Amino acid sequence: MAVMFAADLSDDYIFHSVGPLHQFRVGLFILLSLFAIRVRKERFHAAFAVLALLSEILFYLRRFFTLA
Repeated sequence: MAVMFAADLSDDYIFHSVGPLHQFRVGLFILLSLFAIRVRKERFHAAFAVLALLSEILFYLRRFFTLA
């Protein structure tokens, strides 16, 4: 997951497609993904998965379903 977000971040730098909030969010996901490798608590993994999924859904709804 960290590799996927790192690829997304590098793609954003190439095409300048999103703002600083997205870059912060992706950076946070990279750190949390690397942290999740070490953590064995199922609660952390469940919460991380739910938050990541909600974040992705909200990002795409806000980005692609606007009137502007």
